Amino acid sequence: MKSSWPYIRWSNNEKYCFILPSAAAKEIQVYHQVQFQSCIQKIKGLTEDPIVSFSIAPSFELDKNTVVFHTFSPGTKGQPSKFAILRYPDRLGHSPIVVKYFFRAEEFTIKWNPKSDASNNSSIQVPLVKAGPVSSFEWYSNSTRKKAPSFLAIIGKIPKLAALCNDKTGEPFYVFGKQHRNTISWSPSGRFVCLVGLGNLTSSMDFCDTNKQKKVPQYHPSGKDDELLVSYGNTSKPTESLGWSPDSRLFHVSTVAPRMNVDNGVRIYKYNEDGPICDFPLLPDQLHFAEFVPPRLGEQLVDRPQSPLPF
Repeated sequence: MKSSWPYIRWSNNEKYCFILPSAAAKEIQVYHQVQFQSCIQKIKGLTEDPIVSFSIAPSFELDKNTVVFHTFSPGTKGQPSKFAILRYPDRLGHSPIVVKYFFRAEEFTIKWNPKSDASNNSSIQVPLVKAGPVSSFEWYSNSTRKKAPSFLAIIGKIPKLAALCNDKTGEPFYVFGKQHRNTISWSPSGRFVCLVGLGNLTSSMDFCDTNKQKKVPQYHPSGKDDELLVSYGNTSKPTESLGWSPDSRLFHVSTVAPRMNVDNGVRIYKYNEDGPICDFPLLPDQLHFAEFVPPRLGEQLVDRPQSPLPF
């Protein structure tokens, strides 16, 4: 089952390894890095229903040796699906930190905030700025910047609205205009965000500076007395994979198989959507994945603002 993958997850300090033995197991097995030859703990779900997915929080600042994770069990025979947040090893055997029940939910995706510091039994209902489904939701990617939006959501039917929202109240404090977008991609620095239309939407892109809360303009020579035009471009080819370079200055969009088996390739744009500055078609081979090389361990990258327009 896709929602169960990966079956093996390590704690952030790599002290513990959590394994879901199968796609519908009734327990999670815990292994220790020192004695990996045998399971040291078996964690069962809330009921006898199988656990189909789990994930580990990216960080937990209270104790480096503590692991916070979630489990999800779909409901059967008219019973609700069950979601829980647990803590290992200090709260094992105690009640979960959070337990929620959902009807008509077969799959579950959890997105932890960067600090994983919201694991309590409270919840808020995010007020929708437009009626309709939520197409995408992403936490602000860099928790070290003080004046940062908490999360961004794309809401409603086409044309959709994207809203920056406060994580404490869920209230939107900045709303983008109506767009044909369904995907959010934050830059590693958190300064820029790209809103993209994938799938059956046209592969157009908007790059926004969250400090200024406005679109980043693209500029190019018009050919008339060196006059420069400002515009917001789009990719003329379908896009199914995307991502930022570690320094938040470049952005790649890729057409990959098996979603698209023709015109596979990678195109690289600048953070202001200027480009493509590079175009790598793959013929006749197929491209299945593309990603920038991550930064070296311990490398600190500078959060650079957008360059000023040359006029």
